[in-house]
Amino acid sequence: MLWTVSLCLLLAVSSSGVPLDRYSTKGQHKVLLISFDGFRWDYDRDVDTPNLDRMAKDGVKARYVTPPYLTITSPTHFTLLTGRYIENHGVIHNMWFNITTSEKLPYYATQFKNEWWDNGTLPIWITAQRQG
Repeated sequence: MLWTVSLCLLLAVSSSGVPLDRYSTKGQHKVLLISFDGFRWDYDRDVDTPNLDRMAKDGVKARYVTPPYLTITSPTHFTLLTGRYIENHGVIHNMWFNITTSEKLPYYATQFKNEWWDNGTLPIWITAQRQG
């Protein structure tokens, strides 16, 4: 019985506090970019999405986006993450091709394998960190 009461008390105390990192940012702002693949501009009006609605109200929501590549996901996401145009970051398709070995793999077969993803282009957040 004492164990149960102690556990409940510990849970209540630990879940009611404010996270410590809330006050440690000291003027630093964090950016959360949410990208939906194949998400038409008015899809968020068809269903109840209170959390996304609140984030859009309190933050920023793009009214219009011109994707660099209309029908293929990977080139567009690489453009978002690097700030470079497709011709500069080299990702032109969801199929990955190694020019050295002539090996070709679909997107999902290359996930979590650095030799397929590290093309020398830094994500924009790493570039920003290095700038200070």
